[in-house]
Amino acid sequence: MRTALGILLLLVALAVGADEPNLLPNGDFKKGEDGWVLFQLGGADAREIDKDALHVAKAADSKDRPAMIWTDYALDPGQEGKLAFSIRAKGKKLGRTQIAFIVWDDAGNAVVEEKVLDDDLGAKWKTFERTIGIPGPSKGGRILVRLFEKGELWLADAGVRLVGVKAEPEPVPKGGLGLVNGGFDTSRQGWTTLSGSDDLELSVDRKQLRLSRGGHRLYPEQGVEQVVVPKGKVKSVVLTCRAHAEGATACVAILAESADGGLLGYARQEPSGDAKLPLDLPAGTKRLRVVLAIRGPGDAWFDDVRLE
Repeated sequence: MRTALGILLLLVALAVGADEPNLLPNGDFKKGEDGWVLFQLGGADAREIDKDALHVAKAADSKDRPAMIWTDYALDPGQEGKLAFSIRAKGKKLGRTQIAFIVWDDAGNAVVEEKVLDDDLGAKWKTFERTIGIPGPSKGGRILVRLFEKGELWLADAGVRLVGVKAEPEPVPKGGLGLVNGGFDTSRQGWTTLSGSDDLELSVDRKQLRLSRGGHRLYPEQGVEQVVVPKGKVKSVVLTCRAHAEGATACVAILAESADGGLLGYARQEPSGDAKLPLDLPAGTKRLRVVLAIRGPGDAWFDDVRLE
């Protein structure tokens, strides 16, 4: 039981919106240098796009006035939530390098500057990530790289994504609590992939959601989820579905959460056939999270998911 609860808590904590769009205009460099500013690079310096990466060769030291490379993102007025920053980088005889993730206020002043690197970058690709809460009214921000010494730099796969955004509840269908597309008639619309589901393949097969995995990875359970905001006074719910697996284990769970995402209670099964999970909602429940997952290599199918 403790193991199951630990897995559930891990899945909830890692659900950070991997499917959200990238707020950067050209984070993958497929449009060349568009959206990126290269500042205080001298005439002897060189830059190019090398296999969807920005390659900069800096010819001389400039410790007092470092060269800078940046790209900006914009936020809608009043935007709340958190920002998930990421970028990959590597160097060659580069020396001191800074990489910073920046959030502005609504006047364009930097209120957060998180330096994720201030050292020698090294010759192997490294991924730098940080999740930062939007501290108040903000117009956007920047990913900024400072180069203090001569050498070569590569940047790739830059991203800024909104996570932890409170979404409006889906329209409530008759006879239910707002669960969308539990029959998987044509697609998996309404369901979001759990963060950490790196080797998970999803498809809709004969009006069933199919989860497939090829091997064991860091996160033992991978899958999809849907968040439901119940209307009115709801004291208890029942989650039902059909599920079966080949080679793996199918897992179904429903979690009761507070307004800030804290776990208040849950029910979980590993069904082979019909599943029925009743759950009395603890005081303070503001939303429900339905999780369909697979553990181990193999395939699992889910259908007729209902929440009443």
